[in-house]
Amino acid sequence: MAQVIQTPQQQQYLCKLLGYNYTIVYKAGKDNQAADALSRIDASTLVPSSFHLAVSNPIFNISSDIQWENTTNPELIALHEQLRQGIAAPEFTTLNGLLFHKNRLFPSSDSPLRNIVLHECHSTPQAGHPGILRTIKKLSGSFYWLKMWMMFINLFATA
Repeated sequence: MAQVIQTPQQQQYLCKLLGYNYTIVYKAGKDNQAADALSRIDASTLVPSSFHLAVSNPIFNISSDIQWENTTNPELIALHEQLRQGIAAPEFTTLNGLLFHKNRLFPSSDSPLRNIVLHECHSTPQAGHPGILRTIKKLSGSFYWLKMWMMFINLFATA
């Protein structure tokens, strides 16, 4: 084998394939019609109604709860006021009455919504228990709060 194994995933597949005698042969696009079939579909024959969309990021249906929290929680009200006065940290912004930290929703430190979104990103059948790193990565794309890692570990890793 002349290729260098660089990733843990390559290492895993190498262990599985070592017991087999095989040769990997490159086929050019026109010769490899099975793998190349989808890239050769004539786009002019496709009807827009035949398209199907798949969403790979979670869509949270808690916007009304987040809006309510931004208008009733003293911690968030104080941050909104600091933004109006121009004395808040530059990472904070507001949009449509919601508080954001570097373009990610910022729930309060005692918000029950944090447990809800952690559960949605980790424990639902759609999430599939992806593990600590994937859950935190998915969650931190939309939300921010201090010690997100510790909260995740306290809720799931010790259970």
